[in-house]
Amino acid sequence: MEDASAIHYESSERREAVRVIPNGCSVQFSNNENTFRCMDISVSGVALSLTSDSTTPLPQNGSLTAFIVDRDEIIIGKVIARKIYQQEERSGWAFIQAEERVLTFVEELVLETQKIALRQASLERKKHEEEMLLGITESNELDA
Repeated sequence: MEDASAIHYESSERREAVRVIPNGCSVQFSNNENTFRCMDISVSGVALSLTSDSTTPLPQNGSLTAFIVDRDEIIIGKVIARKIYQQEERSGWAFIQAEERVLTFVEELVLETQKIALRQASLERKKHEEEMLLGITESNELDA
């Protein structure tokens, strides 16, 4: 009998909680002759773009595939992932096994991206608070 939590672990719901879109760099996953652009990534999985010209069809959902991960065309390492879903322009993969340097890279990428997003949100919040304190609103700016 299969545990329900094991099914939840492989769902995209868990991955969405900590996923980030890599900004300022190109992260790609390659297998055989195919190279797929990373659309978003987390410590437990990745969504890959299917818009590249793939020479071989992707495996069925649930299948394992080995990928080589690179950032800006510099190889980071290897990862084995299980295909979770495929949509028209993307496919979702859960990491099953990865080299330590890949795990470290992904953790650092996710953390740095989250820090940048938190800083931006903090700056926007401070700006809004200052506008409220000074009585500046968008309608006041339009009236001027």
